[in-house]
Amino acid sequence: MPEEEIFVNLEQESCTVDEAVAKMLGWLRPPIHRRIIKVTPYGEIPPAYLPTMRHLPMPLDELLTQQREMTRSEFLDACVIYKSYEAIEEKEKKVIECDERIRKASIYLRAIKKELTNKTSMLVIDQEATDETGELHITLDSLDQFAREKFGIALLDSLEPISSTENNPSTAQSPIPPDTQTTRDSHQDNKKLSRMQQQEHAVLEIIKELGHNPKCLPVNTPGKAGVKAEVRKRLDGHPLFKGSTIFEKTWERLRSRKELVYADEVSFPQKNTMGDTCGGG
Repeated sequence: MPEEEIFVNLEQESCTVDEAVAKMLGWLRPPIHRRIIKVTPYGEIPPAYLPTMRHLPMPLDELLTQQREMTRSEFLDACVIYKSYEAIEEKEKKVIECDERIRKASIYLRAIKKELTNKTSMLVIDQEATDETGELHITLDSLDQFAREKFGIALLDSLEPISSTENNPSTAQSPIPPDTQTTRDSHQDNKKLSRMQQQEHAVLEIIKELGHNPKCLPVNTPGKAGVKAEVRKRLDGHPLFKGSTIFEKTWERLRSRKELVYADEVSFPQKNTMGDTCGGG
């Protein structure tokens, strides 16, 4: 950012409810703001710009949706472009971070609205800004106090020393109950295999249990369920395959790396796990 043009906003005293939630997520932080915001060819705002924007460019729920869709697209592209699990997993992590941010935004919004209904609310309404814009505005000082006390998040700079978690909302104690937090099986429950590797391993194991060689799968017979359908059925309800498209993506990854090959694609004789010869086609 040192090379970019900025403008300084020392006089902002309040913000809307949507902006309050955004600030608690780590965005729209005063007093230094970028003068120029560069968007993607699709009109999307890169995440790096959000902390230094002055106002939300759209309703918060739309911005969160845009950020989620952008990271999802990058993840899907990575599944096709990259060969290493590390590169793909990094993109997957960004999608999961977006989902976590959306959950936090929901919690922050509910907490702010609930606090505003209290007769002794610590959130103070900026009546002048509210009357001018027709949209409720909360003073930044009261929002900062509320965020610190309720969630351990500092929104305004202070000369008083504050903990590192207050400075960085991403490392502050999560307000989401443990039973609803996003779990990362790939890192917490099984450090040896990433989640995608676990999915691929599960597919290959089912194929072997069905008596097939992954490198010599039987060609589908018209009118009969093929091996892919059999595997999908066996994995129905499996915790690694909760999403409607996860199995399909896993199958395609294995196919693209030629870890799954049909018999008519094999160019040389090969023995399958049942001892039969897999001829080329």
